[in-house]
Amino acid sequence: MLLLFLTALLRGAGSWALAPQLAADPDSYRLIAQNLVNRGSYSTSLPDQTPVPTAYRPPIFPWALACCAILTKSVSPIIVGSLHVALGMATVGLTWYLGQRWGLARGATLAAFLTVCDPLLCYQSSQVMTETTATFLVMLGLVALTRLSHRGNWQSACFAGVTLGLSSLCRPSLLAWFLLSCGACLVLPFPRARKLACLAVVALTGVLVLAPWIIRNTIQFHRPIVTTTHGGYTLHLANNSSFYRHLETAPWGKVWQAQNLPPIASPPDRPKTRKLDPGRELHRDRLHYEAAWEAIGNQPSTFFWSCAVRCGRLWRLAPHRTSAAESISRQSLRWAVGLWYTGLFCLAVRGLWKLKNAAWKTAWLWGILLAVVLTAVHTFYWSNVRMRAPVTPFLCLLAATGATTLRTTQK
Repeated sequence: MLLLFLTALLRGAGSWALAPQLAADPDSYRLIAQNLVNRGSYSTSLPDQTPVPTAYRPPIFPWALACCAILTKSVSPIIVGSLHVALGMATVGLTWYLGQRWGLARGATLAAFLTVCDPLLCYQSSQVMTETTATFLVMLGLVALTRLSHRGNWQSACFAGVTLGLSSLCRPSLLAWFLLSCGACLVLPFPRARKLACLAVVALTGVLVLAPWIIRNTIQFHRPIVTTTHGGYTLHLANNSSFYRHLETAPWGKVWQAQNLPPIASPPDRPKTRKLDPGRELHRDRLHYEAAWEAIGNQPSTFFWSCAVRCGRLWRLAPHRTSAAESISRQSLRWAVGLWYTGLFCLAVRGLWKLKNAAWKTAWLWGILLAVVLTAVHTFYWSNVRMRAPVTPFLCLLAATGATTLRTTQK
């Protein structure tokens, strides 16, 4: 209870201190939620425009905001901040619960405390983005998969499938975790027939959760879009001639801006008789994919180097500098965050080393698969430190394991 109170205090204070950021809407999530509340349309159209259906952003976070704003009819910063504080508290509680289930005893409290204080999670709770929601859903998924590992019944398999499906609808990269977790059901410590039954139930329930979004997209776009139409832009942002040139010629530490992304050809206009034209979004996504693959094909050696850069940026200790002119206070804060993650990662590596082969034979496996999936996806797509936010509580659990074994060794 003390940890939950501390979470509410820190996250609430952070939201208050960074209130202007809660008022911003860089990825149009609030706009989509507001359109859901006022117009019943999943759209990024402005109030004076005819609603045009979109699949550019994943649906769970806007839906959650819209549900919270049903009474007020306004997706205000207070609504966003309150939702993030509640989800942050739930995430800390689930981290503590998992620590108990995974045999950490007192280490569970340490893992939950590290999650409370984590700089990345604290900062992202003040952003109108999906990190806080995705982190909560990932922890709920780890709880569900842990129950599946211990029980292997149809109820636990359904719970796992539902949570994995929901997490995929929050962050498209987590769809790969869903698919890999289905395959990992084959290594559960049960008879073969039971393993196959678990795999089938997890896969089926996950697909049923994804089905409404897929059906909606099929109706609107005449194509079964499982995730979003944002993938082409993200791949192109990570693989383009401007970024490759930056990697080859720019001095170390210089910032590459997304505004330097080479433009793509404009999608063709539809007949003016059609007011709604979601097909342009699909076409734009395809053009981004084509431009990205063209850049990769033209400069394969730079592409491989960019993969290493993206992997490094995902797991870097200090956040990347966002501007050439950086104040001393901001630089000091970045380095303080870097020191925090240096300690956390060292303890996490020690914890993983102490687990050794047991990590692949226990419920720790699901968290390791998550870290592997996020690394693999963001090796090719655009990455930065915030992309690893969903795996952070798992890293805190590993760090708590390392810390408790370190104390035992000293004794």
